[in-house]
Amino acid sequence: MTDFEAAEKAAKDEIAARRNVPDEDGFVLVTRGGRRGMNYGVGGASVAAARPSEIGKLTVKKKELQNFYRFQIREKKRNGKKKIYNDLF
Repeated sequence: MTDFEAAEKAAKDEIAARRNVPDEDGFVLVTRGGRRGMNYGVGGASVAAARPSEIGKLTVKKKELQNFYRFQIREKKRNGKKKIYNDLF
């Protein structure tokens, strides 16, 4: 276990040493990490396969916006109020 931890620490030290140091061509290697730490391991994102029972619950997102502009929203509200008003009388 100590060999693994030593290798892991060496890898982190190597990454930290390469950060913000230009290579032969003058380019800087961009690496993750910094103020908030590395974004892998315990706090990183994880991906899991969906269960067949969950797949049926998923809904397809609408690809087309129905009321994108403000005037379209107003017209929809106005038409809805007319329908309610006509139902009353």
